[in-house]
Amino acid sequence: MDVTNSEASLLLRAYGWDREKLMGQFFNIGGDALQQSAGLTTSSTLQTPSDPVECGICWADFAIKETSSLRCGHHFCNPCWNDYICDRLSTSSRDSVRSVCPSYKCPIRIPDEHAKNF
Repeated sequence: MDVTNSEASLLLRAYGWDREKLMGQFFNIGGDALQQSAGLTTSSTLQTPSDPVECGICWADFAIKETSSLRCGHHFCNPCWNDYICDRLSTSSRDSVRSVCPSYKCPIRIPDEHAKNF
C-alpha cells in the first residue's frame, strides 16, 4: 500500500491500532476502498479551483497559494485552517486525532503532517 507515514497512522487509528485487522481489510476490500472507509480519500473527482479561491469558512477570496486543502479538494484559507486545527486540539483533545475536513459532512481526516503545518 502506497501511503505516507501520516496516512498509515490514520489507517492504524481507524482500525484501533490492530495491524492484522487493517491488513485483513486491505486484502478483503482493496487499498482504495480501505482508504475511503478510513476517511483518507473520497470517491468524488477533484476539480482544480480557479484563482481566487473563496474560503468555505470566512467566505473571503484568497489566492490559491494562500489556501490549503486535503485530498477532498475543499480549500480554506490558511488562517482559518490554523484556527480550526487549534480549536479541534483545544476542545476535543481525545478526538482531535480523528479530526476531519471542516467542509459540511466531509469525511476526509486531517493527516498529522497537514496539522503540523499550522
